[in-house]
Amino acid sequence: MRLSKRHRQPLQIMSEMNVTNLVDTAFTLLITFMLVAPQLTHGVKIDLPNVKEAPPMSNEPAKTLVITIQKKEEGEERERVYVKYKTEERVEVEEIAAKIAAARQERPDLSVVIEGDENSSYGVFLRIVGAVKEAGVESIGMPSEPLRPRDRDRR
Repeated sequence: MRLSKRHRQPLQIMSEMNVTNLVDTAFTLLITFMLVAPQLTHGVKIDLPNVKEAPPMSNEPAKTLVITIQKKEEGEERERVYVKYKTEERVEVEEIAAKIAAARQERPDLSVVIEGDENSSYGVFLRIVGAVKEAGVESIGMPSEPLRPRDRDRR
């Protein structure tokens, strides 16, 4: 049996690049990053306290200043305090009132959220609340985690 020779042309070298696969991959990555990026949180790692019930907070980044209290590690003499309004920076408790006053110049309806690690000092927290009140801010939020069922049994 003889194989029939089909009408074939000899192979030629293509000088242009096929970008279809490249564009498909680029759009897939773009869509993936657009979906994932808003869900990423950056900042200081803290363990928020667990409470039975807490009122919901509105968290509008453009008019919210976030103060984070991180528990002190071994060898440190005090907790680390961070202020985040547009950028995040480590500050001393004494500097907080000035930072809030500067932010209120730009945004008079500024809200402040104080995030404190469950194991941080109550004294530091009260000094920060005092500095916030001294700066004239009336809206203070304090986020927490919902109480898990196993934590309810222990209390």
